[in-house]
Amino acid sequence: MPQPAPRERSAIFPRSRPRLAMTAPGKLTREGNSAVRLWQRSLRDGLAQCIRKIVEMTNQPARKDHVLPSGRPAPSPHGSQFPSSRFWEFPMGQMQCAKRRHIREPGMRRERDGVRIVRLPTIRSKHLDTFIHTLLSTIHACFSNYDIVHYHCLGPSLFSIFPRLFGKKAVVTVQGLDWQRKKWGWLSNRFLKIGEWTSARFPNQTIVVSRVLQDRYQSRHAKHTLLVPNGTEIREPRGDTHLHRLGLSSDGYVLFLGRFSREKNCNLLIEAFNKIDTSFKLVLAGGSSHTDDYAANLRKHASDRVLFLDWLSGDALAEVLSNAAFFVLPSDLEGLSLALLDAMGAGVCV
Repeated sequence: MPQPAPRERSAIFPRSRPRLAMTAPGKLTREGNSAVRLWQRSLRDGLAQCIRKIVEMTNQPARKDHVLPSGRPAPSPHGSQFPSSRFWEFPMGQMQCAKRRHIREPGMRRERDGVRIVRLPTIRSKHLDTFIHTLLSTIHACFSNYDIVHYHCLGPSLFSIFPRLFGKKAVVTVQGLDWQRKKWGWLSNRFLKIGEWTSARFPNQTIVVSRVLQDRYQSRHAKHTLLVPNGTEIREPRGDTHLHRLGLSSDGYVLFLGRFSREKNCNLLIEAFNKIDTSFKLVLAGGSSHTDDYAANLRKHASDRVLFLDWLSGDALAEVLSNAAFFVLPSDLEGLSLALLDAMGAGVCV
């Protein structure tokens, strides 16, 4: 019987990884190294062809020193995890920032101080929000004329290998050990721990914001990291226009500023404040970070002495921050809190 003709293997996706010829433990022959390079190149080219079919590409002129911070919206009003606003002063030529489309902020713009903001869609979901947004941001970056792709936090670092496959530089900034946050379940914690591993191995450079994180990466991952602590600006005292509207008076309240999540321990702050006989008010300004139940329970404790405000920005944020008598941060998990630094920059007792 005639034998059927062998099926041709795809030039894009080889069916199996090439067999490597070994001459000694841990060493490949020249043929083995060539096979690995061919397999990596084929995988990269195949991925590129598949993505090009589903992504509408935009032609951009070639430029140098483009940076794409991949993460939450920038600038963020407050919160220690996403310090994108700190990049506005970087003298690195042209910069662009990916931004979630479903998040709306007062005065949202497409450009700020020469930084172009690219809005990309995502799914409003605790577990898929960051994943989908970072995936689309990575696809956008890989097929655009960026030189550097900058990821923030452990989860997004899972994607930091892909820009390198396209000949770009990847940088990951670690703001904290996110897998320690109480809002994540067992499976999410596992992925974030993998993200810690990838943040030490995938990018060209890993940045940390504190010496504690630097020591951990050195001892646990044998990774030399670059320490770049978060910074802040020195704020001048502001008036009281917004304070009167909010029912506050200068130096008459204690302020918490940040996300309403379990590791911030806002419930303990409210309990402790209610035990004190004082004329001060307690002001908690912020919102939920996929912790709606926790935030709703906190708001049940609102009273004449305990006030809740939504996210603040602009002049309202500057007034509320600079006129506080004290700033309190009862969190048990921080990298290097931007809210705390902002309070210190405003000359507020912390």
